[in-house]
Amino acid sequence: MSNEPTYTYVDEDSIDLNLLCSQICFQPLTNPFSHNSCGVSFCRECIEKVNFHCPSCRTGAEEEYTEMKTLIVINMLGRLPIICSDCNTRLERRDFDKHKPNCLTPCTHGCGEKIPRSKLQEHDALCINVEVPCTAKTLGCSHEVPRKELENHAKECRYEQSRWIIEPLQQDTRTLRHELDKNYQTIIQLLTNLQVRQSCCLIEQQIHKEQVHKLEQEKLVLIQGHGQFVDICAKTIDRLEDNERRREEGRNIFSLLRGEMNYSGIGASVAEFKMQVRKEQEKQEEFGQKQKAPQQEEEKYNLEKSHVQLRERISNLTIQHNMPRTREEKYHEDRTHLSNSK
Repeated sequence: MSNEPTYTYVDEDSIDLNLLCSQICFQPLTNPFSHNSCGVSFCRECIEKVNFHCPSCRTGAEEEYTEMKTLIVINMLGRLPIICSDCNTRLERRDFDKHKPNCLTPCTHGCGEKIPRSKLQEHDALCINVEVPCTAKTLGCSHEVPRKELENHAKECRYEQSRWIIEPLQQDTRTLRHELDKNYQTIIQLLTNLQVRQSCCLIEQQIHKEQVHKLEQEKLVLIQGHGQFVDICAKTIDRLEDNERRREEGRNIFSLLRGEMNYSGIGASVAEFKMQVRKEQEKQEEFGQKQKAPQQEEEKYNLEKSHVQLRERISNLTIQHNMPRTREEKYHEDRTHLSNSK
């Protein structure tokens, strides 16, 4: 599209000087503004070029100018006769803006036609001199020729002649490219899912390590507790075995007292029994010093009581068999009578 059309005045010498831009462009005013202090009028564009500095009074600022709205002056400026520079049409200046879209201008491509300025783009779509791409551009041809020569070029274009081969290949290429893009998106999605899964696995592995560490700590605590428990059980078993051994010794002594041995061995059995009683007393005393629980004291009392009863039975057996009593036996017998009398 060509530049905007311009105009010239029919008779510039006959234009009233009061309608001219003072001391700047000296042309009839367009969009006039007047200075409030001196009353001189200027075009809006002209006074902006000099930064609102009035050439007449040498002063001024933007707020000191007022747009001219005097109807007589506006009408006088609008009636000025002009000639369009493109189509040489004569008209008044106020009608020039309406004339621009319909101004007949020569085709810029040199076809010789004159077209209204508003329809230049429509003409370019039909102008025979406008250069257009080859009809085989999509096949690879990069030539541009005037529209009037397009048909002759198509007859000579090797791409156009090979259209029946190239088009199926392009269609296959587009199909393959579409599938490739689709597969690429699928791969991207799979990689994203894989990264997410790896992140989840790392988190699960960390959690598993923490749980294993916690279980190992609990295992150590249980092992320590188990060792203490085993020690307690071992001590308990030792005590139970010791008590069982003592009970077994008591049974043997009772079996002797019941007459399971012959008469000739009574003296030896009694001496052995006394020796066992002394050992039992020493063990009980040692046990009593280490363990002074009330239950053990009660057991000791019961054991001593059983010993006293055993001595009485031994004494009775000795009397029944007319065996001479030792000094120690007489002492224990006197002590027993004394305890019973109390």
